[in-house]
Amino acid sequence: MRQTFVAAFAAHVAGAALIAAAALNPQLARAQQWAAVAISPSVLSTGDSHGGQSQATTERMAIQACAANGANDCKVLGVTMSGCLAIAVTSTGKYIPNQYGYAAGATRDAAAANALAACNRAGVAACFVVTAPCAGDDPRGVSPIPLPPTPPGPPITVDRGLVGIWQINVTGGIWLWQIAANGTYTFRSEAFDKAGSNAGTFTASNGQYTLHAYDVHWDDQGTYTIQPGGNAVLFSGKLGTGTWTRVGSHVSTGPVPGVNIRK
Repeated sequence: MRQTFVAAFAAHVAGAALIAAAALNPQLARAQQWAAVAISPSVLSTGDSHGGQSQATTERMAIQACAANGANDCKVLGVTMSGCLAIAVTSTGKYIPNQYGYAAGATRDAAAANALAACNRAGVAACFVVTAPCAGDDPRGVSPIPLPPTPPGPPITVDRGLVGIWQINVTGGIWLWQIAANGTYTFRSEAFDKAGSNAGTFTASNGQYTLHAYDVHWDDQGTYTIQPGGNAVLFSGKLGTGTWTRVGSHVSTGPVPGVNIRK
């Protein structure tokens, strides 16, 4: 990120990032705020808007975000002023027109789970949530997205010492990166710099890591060194080197089915 291992990562995802566990469903107490999601059925480009002061404005902004990727048939799937919305698409990169899942929910996690189920019902084998805004999300930043499901295929190796939520200081705030024991990650900016939330797969063992983003064209690999005490990690990848510090003590306490976790 910026001037670090993920430095230019933001350049790849800006305009398209992780968050502390206690804030995975932030819905700020603001009256009369709206959220909306839109999609292009033909190319599955998506867009969202949150924190809007009117339904019409929020829907228009979601359409504009969807069309910013070049789609010309974007349509609003849903709008809410009290809950959350989510869209799920395939994680394989092989998009098929009209195959996606959309749902609403009282919380971000509920909307995401419902969207994943709808995506599977549409005939998509491997789905992930590409956007999950809530009406009360802070309009200055990008809404977080939940961790993807465990990837299909052979077991993934994840270093137990990296499982958790990490942060790094950037201009205007922090970036948050969650690495999960099931071999997935999410990234989110809390610097209000419009760096987009994104998610994908993550593997790590013996000081080597690989990262593959589902929703943006980004793959990375490099080395990592866990610092004494386990609360800081030095990552060095394609884009440079940076030290991330642990947020809280969110450490895996046991194995996850289908996943190898080792040093």
